[in-house]
Amino acid sequence: MKYIITNWKNYPKNLNEVLGLTEKVERKLKTLGNNFSIVLCPPFIYIRDLMKEFPKINFGAQNLFWEEKTTCTGETSGKMLKNLGCKFAIIGHSERRIFFNENNEIINKKIKICLLNKIIPIFCIGETIEENKNQQTFSILKKQIEKGLEKINLKNKEIFIAYEPIWSIGTGNIAQIENLKNIKDYLKDVANLKGFNKAKIIYGGSVDAENTSQILDKANFDGLLIGKNSFEFKELDKILNSI
Repeated sequence: MKYIITNWKNYPKNLNEVLGLTEKVERKLKTLGNNFSIVLCPPFIYIRDLMKEFPKINFGAQNLFWEEKTTCTGETSGKMLKNLGCKFAIIGHSERRIFFNENNEIINKKIKICLLNKIIPIFCIGETIEENKNQQTFSILKKQIEKGLEKINLKNKEIFIAYEPIWSIGTGNIAQIENLKNIKDYLKDVANLKGFNKAKIIYGGSVDAENTSQILDKANFDGLLIGKNSFEFKELDKILNSI
């Protein structure tokens, strides 16, 4: 099974557009086989309407708050998402780390909230261009996994670990396939050693129709986390056709 997870960020701009995009995705899914599963992660304001309109599609949130019982203006709790029926949440995306100063401690709290509410975390990790050039990739990823999952019992629980190299996002460039394969194998080993035996290792960062088969087949990732090319249906359609 391969997993396709879309991160629609702050797009589309209105409900009609997001309904139209989701309808196209649903029609596309009917033409494809059963060898992969798709999760759509729209902005918060659309989730309820989309879940009512498209009950057979899995939906996820792009974030959640790290405390359960508190008052914090503008945030969305794990319990709210659980009561809505939301089954997934993206945690630790590089944009959250960079622009909102989310550190490993905050990410750890968010993953705990996910699991408390039976929401599957899509846990994002990745190195900067400086760390990559200094050959720190493996040590950075190991630290992010260990700190992000510290004191969390994931035995028999599902989690997605999304490797999204920060230097790759939006550039159109990805690492050499052999390097990606080594990273995927390394992350799987780290997860297994920590007892996260049901972890799925997926890739995000400049995913397009040209590199999809290399990432999924040659580097053997369990799936994809797709950003910009997922809310432009022509590009998403090309990616799905290339699988």
